Amino acid sequence: MVAKRFLFVCAGIFLLAAAYHLGAMSATAQVATGEAGNIEGLDGGVIRYTCAVGRTFYTDLGTPAPVPVPGSARIIATGVGGAHGYHAMLENGDVYWWNSDVPTWQYLGNMLGPATPATQETWGSVKARYRPGAARQDK
Repeated sequence: MVAKRFLFVCAGIFLLAAAYHLGAMSATAQVATGEAGNIEGLDGGVIRYTCAVGRTFYTDLGTPAPVPVPGSARIIATGVGGAHGYHAMLENGDVYWWNSDVPTWQYLGNMLGPATPATQETWGSVKARYRPGAARQDK
């Protein structure tokens, strides 16, 4: 009788552990996370907010921009740019502007400028540059 109860307790613990394991493997969150967001206080006490989820740009008006933000880099900053305008900055430095009067994203430029070259000088070329009377090595 004691062995039968012990068997049922062990079977119950096994089934509980198996159900937890299967549930924990297949359970995923269903919450959308914003990549970038901004809250700004404008003149007259008006508070405006913007947010980007994926390539979709949301504003305090409650409706997303009908055209996704161009580019492939991640959106890292958003902002309000005038009464009906909004800004989005990408991870690579590209800045875009949206105006509801002209319903397209307009490229404003790159904040970061050109890329820094990653090539390094050789030790011999550094010595040749600073030695008096040494011949220069051109690449």
